[in-house]
Order: sequence, then structure tokens, then C-alpha cells
Amino acid sequence: MANGTLKELYHSYSGKGIVVPVYNKGFYHAYLAIRGIREVHQSSLPIYCTYNGEDDLAPRFREKLLRVQNVTLIDLEKILPPEKIDFDGWSNKPAMLLAAPCEECVLMDSDVWWLQSPERAFEQSKYLETGMLLYKDRTVPVEEWDEIGSDWVKGLVPPEGLPKIADLRIMQHKSMHEVESGVVIVNKRKRFLGLLFVTYLNAKEITPESYDTFLGDKETFWIGMTTMLEDYHLDPHKVVTLGFYEPEQSPNELCSQQMAHLDEDGDLFWIHGGVVEDKFDFNSKMQKFTHWIE
Repeated sequence: MANGTLKELYHSYSGKGIVVPVYNKGFYHAYLAIRGIREVHQSSLPIYCTYNGEDDLAPRFREKLLRVQNVTLIDLEKILPPEKIDFDGWSNKPAMLLAAPCEECVLMDSDVWWLQSPERAFEQSKYLETGMLLYKDRTVPVEEWDEIGSDWVKGLVPPEGLPKIADLRIMQHKSMHEVESGVVIVNKRKRFLGLLFVTYLNAKEITPESYDTFLGDKETFWIGMTTMLEDYHLDPHKVVTLGFYEPEQSPNELCSQQMAHLDEDGDLFWIHGGVVEDKFDFNSKMQKFTHWIE
């Protein structure tokens, strides 16, 4: 891509794979999640671990990842040089998705754990029908800027795209969040134009506007697709809270920092937030999972 064209990139895609952005701070979450895919679910899907520049992922971490079967490292900086278009933090994710060689991709955050094989992602009927499957975020009460967010979306999306998003919680001013991007399932050839615009919405020159309106990259997936009149499906299930229940201490509460999502049959599919009590604490204990509620 550094010396190629978008047409060449489009035609280079083939096969299925998992794309995992990995960085120093989140390395051990990613490493254990990848080991889980290989050793628990026995999946042989190619895994593309992406990072952005030499400082983003230490050499010792890269070496450790390469010891896992069928893992390939991709340095985004070598594919999309920052002097042409620059990304940072969350904004790396759509560009890393574009840069991976697989045509059908599961983009997953480093703290995602699969409760079923990730290969099941490509079997979801709405993914097969539309070419992109997204998952809901928690409903969070609106603040004053929420109307600004819906107005910003209306300024981007052409009139013929507005009916598709009219009932979304953000557009109805019922929630500050709509979609979470812990997992995005996409056929990049089918949704190439939409992904290009999603990537643009996450470029450093745009994020002062897009990230001031919404939190990070997650809403840009449906906004970008809708703006380009590309199809996608938002899974209708509510976010699942997955944690532990102690009726003697908290009879009306389920304690957890993790959220989870269901497959199309209503079975637990994947967890977002890792499997420890506090993913930001390296010494945190393993989380207890006893109950879940939707």
C-alpha cells in the first residue's frame, strides 16, 4: 500500500483471518486471548497482530507472538506511512483492518475472549447476508452533547441513508453510545468503500471532530457505512453483563466490569474486558463468572 494503489489492495485480499491490534500495554491480554483461540478452541485461522511503528510493540513481545502457530505481524507504519495519513490509539483499528491481507476478517480488541470458536463468526447469517456484523454497546443516559452527535451524523449521511439509522438509540437521543467495536466481522471486498470512509473518519486530521462527538472509533463503523450507503447489520441482542452473583452481600446486583455478546441463536459468544477483575491492573485476580443477564 505504501507504493501501491487502492485497486491493488482490494484485489490482494483473500481467505479468512483474525486481526488483533496489539500494543505494549495490552500485550498480555492479547497474548493470552490468542493462545485461547489456538489451544482452547483449536482454531487454525490465520491471526494478524498489528501495531503502528517500532515503539508501539516491543521486540520481545513480537518474538513471543511469532512463537504462536500461524501468527503474522503487520506494522501499519510500513503500509500507511504517517506522512501520508496518520493514526494513533483507537484510530489505528480500521486502518489495521484494511491493511490485513484477509478478505473476510474478524477484527477483535486485545481484551476479547471467545466463548465459542471465532470461526463461528463467519457462519452468522446476517454477516453472510450483509457483509458486516456489528454489536451494540451499553445504553448510557444522554448528555447535552448527544443532540450535537445526532446532528453531526445527519450532516454526513445522505438523505437516502437516514431511514436505516432513524431508530438507533443515538439518533433517538436515548443513549450516548450505540455500537461497540470489540468485535467487527466484515467481508472487506463487499464493504471496501465503506471501510475506506471509516478509516478516514479515524485519521488524525479528522478525529478532533469525530472523537469530540463520539467516544473513539466504535461509532465510526456504522456512520461510515451509512454515509457510503453500504449495508451492515447491527445485532439486535442487548449487551450481556457477565460476572458473579453473591446474594448474601449484594442481593440485587451482578458484579462485573466485563460485558459479553450473544450469537444469533442467543448463546454466549464473546467477552469484552478480559477475564480478570480489573484489566488495567497487572496483578488483578481472575474474575469469577457465575451468572449473566441480558
